Amino acid sequence: MTDLSQLADWICLDAEFAEGVEMLELAIMSGDGRMLYSQRFRPATLQRWRSYPHGITPEMVENEPLFAECRQEIQSIIDSASHVIGFAVAENDLRKLHHEGIRTDESLGIVEIRDWFWITHGLENGLDYRQNVGLNTCCRELGIDIDESLEHSAAYDTECTLRAFTGLLRLYAEKRGIANAAVEEIERRFAEEFAVEKDKYDRANGAGYCCILRRGDGPYQMKFSKEPPASGPDTIAVVAVANRKKAMVKFSQMLTGKILYGNFRFDRLSRRKLEEFKAYTDDYEADDEQFNSKLLRLAGKFR
Repeated sequence: MTDLSQLADWICLDAEFAEGVEMLELAIMSGDGRMLYSQRFRPATLQRWRSYPHGITPEMVENEPLFAECRQEIQSIIDSASHVIGFAVAENDLRKLHHEGIRTDESLGIVEIRDWFWITHGLENGLDYRQNVGLNTCCRELGIDIDESLEHSAAYDTECTLRAFTGLLRLYAEKRGIANAAVEEIERRFAEEFAVEKDKYDRANGAGYCCILRRGDGPYQMKFSKEPPASGPDTIAVVAVANRKKAMVKFSQMLTGKILYGNFRFDRLSRRKLEEFKAYTDDYEADDEQFNSKLLRLAGKFR
């Protein structure tokens, strides 16, 4: 396969946090296996925290620098990278680095190990995209030995994450018959395939059914399900939808005047609103899904 020296300007990183908030440890490796940065930090505000799972106690970092004192060096490494590799790296590590004042350019490529694992191994083995696949599982499936006594050290987890990625890169290229292609070409092929498969997955999982129920003279109930609901004497009406979250926003507003996340109850159902419910149709658009997901997450916090 292509020499992994082509990954010299890629980086792989892992971070550990106090209470999931303040940085305790950060390790960054180059894609070709050089440790570029490994440092523990003294939190700026927290004085006590739980040491599970990383094992870092306040006493272990009392003489370490604050993250702010090291920010310029870390920023320089991030700025020189073309891609960053990790597990949930955008939603977790990079988001928290941003909170610590680290900037990332829009051109920075995000290499999410869970995506590569799903396309290269998970799909053909019946694993759901949302299945909770962590570093240990990924390495085990790829035949990479993990020393459990060293897990959750940022430096060790970064090394194992990089080994997992290079293993997935090789495996993907071999399965697609492009083992001798440049890394950029392999990445391009992967990105195209992932986009298609993820869209299929999202469409299949976004579709479902909306059902209005009522038992006796009690309140009405709106239920959302992926599978067709069982019909019974309490069933008022059922509609099939392409996007359950979009329908959730629509019907909760229509029937309660508020955006509600999940199944809900309501007191009144006019003939006009029942007919509007029965006539409802929608389609699936990725932008709609993201917008409505954000709305529902916000609604869920205040429900």
